[in-house]
Amino acid sequence: MRVVDLTLGTDLAVKVEVAGTFGRRLLGLMGRAALAPGTGLLLTPCSNVHTWFMRFPIDLAYLDAGWHVLHTVEALAPFRLGPWVRGTRHVLELPAHRLRETGTLPGNTLRLAD
Repeated sequence: MRVVDLTLGTDLAVKVEVAGTFGRRLLGLMGRAALAPGTGLLLTPCSNVHTWFMRFPIDLAYLDAGWHVLHTVEALAPFRLGPWVRGTRHVLELPAHRLRETGTLPGNTLRLAD
């Protein structure tokens, strides 16, 4: 699976894992040494995230039910709690600075594609 920014016509990630169960969302990226370029983790359903017990910073895109970007966080450091954003249904975790590289901003529309 990949995530496309329809507003910009760019790929945010070309290899996205979907964490759609409680256990998979709870584990998230803990235990990994890094998040490789071009990859991401989609937490769904999800309204908030943390980086406890992680070893590296990540970018976050908070999405509503229609996959509109509500809020972004760049390079959230390990052992931090991400903000709570009203209306969030999914959170996309990406390598640090990927959102800046692609220009993805609140208001953009994303899609999950094969």
